[in-house]
Amino acid sequence: MRLKSCLFLSILSLFLLSSISSLAQSYTYLEKSGDNEYHYDYDIQKMDGKIKIKVIRREGEHLMEDQAFILNQQLHTLKWVFIRTQDNTHVTAELKGDRVFITGVRDGDEIEDDHDLGDYPWIQLWPMNIGLEQFINSSDEEIRFWAFGTEKPGDLDLAKFVAEKEEKEMVRMQGNTDVLALRVNITLSGWKSLFWEGDFFFRDSDNRIIKYDGGGAPGKPDSITTLISED
Repeated sequence: MRLKSCLFLSILSLFLLSSISSLAQSYTYLEKSGDNEYHYDYDIQKMDGKIKIKVIRREGEHLMEDQAFILNQQLHTLKWVFIRTQDNTHVTAELKGDRVFITGVRDGDEIEDDHDLGDYPWIQLWPMNIGLEQFINSSDEEIRFWAFGTEKPGDLDLAKFVAEKEEKEMVRMQGNTDVLALRVNITLSGWKSLFWEGDFFFRDSDNRIIKYDGGGAPGKPDSITTLISED
């Protein structure tokens, strides 16, 4: 009986480990901006009704940014940690009620602020997170949301964005394969739309972001970011 019990526990453990791993996903994106190339490595885990995301931005083997996210089941952001070591930036933003509080250090200076979100969700989309997948699945043609900027001059400022569905089209991916995707145009809300816009492409089969093509931060070159691997 003891041997059977141990065998059962071993099988159960393997099953649980397999179940947990099936809830984990990893992605890598390649960003080309001017003459520069950057990689984003994603680790996404769905456990206990929440989604945890780790993102590392690197230039070759040089670590440039480290981010961590916690999302709810609606894919809205609950907590975000952003670290950029080269300019001594390390902040944490967290949703409490209908306000988001951000504290930490930006460019070596302490910051502490809070923002009223009103009727719009906080979806910390950048660079290629999963926060808009439910919108893609819905019949809505437009969504407005809040997100913190991650590049100067809007670095760590909360801004309102507008995402609008466009048409479906074939997108050329790595390996010269063509994938059907929905194009979604995203701009800053109101008059600020003059300063930035970009197109995100969501794979038709699973609504995953597979490409970004659009503007960089003001004063920076346009960029193209493409999904190059996934597990």
